Amino acid sequence: MKEESKRRIKQLLDKQEDNNDWIRKKKMEQVKIIIKPEEMHKDGSSDEIKRELTQYIAPNEKNIKINKIIKTNSHVIITEMRNEEQAEKLEEEIRNKEVKMKFDRLQKRNPKIMVYGVRAELSKEEFLEKCIIKI
Repeated sequence: MKEESKRRIKQLLDKQEDNNDWIRKKKMEQVKIIIKPEEMHKDGSSDEIKRELTQYIAPNEKNIKINKIIKTNSHVIITEMRNEEQAEKLEEEIRNKEVKMKFDRLQKRNPKIMVYGVRAELSKEEFLEKCIIKI
């Protein structure tokens, strides 16, 4: 009985790990584009940019799949696309229509951490080795 439950738990954990890998892969394929007006106005908002995008570009009619539109406080919206092809379609539409919007790709940042209390004479390799052992 215990062997059966251990085996079942291992199967569930393996299945969960496969799901996590699939989700990670899908997130890696996603492309984020920052869309902002060419000229910043004090009274403009990200709602207006979103309205212009849906009204003049019409992603639904052009078969452009947008996963998510994120409004920000800085008069900018971030669109999350399924893949590179969809992002290129949207960029092409923005270029073709004479809409006063600029776009940029959102670059992924490399995560950084700060570690306190490490001796200065400790080499990078020794530090990494000790970190791996403790994990």
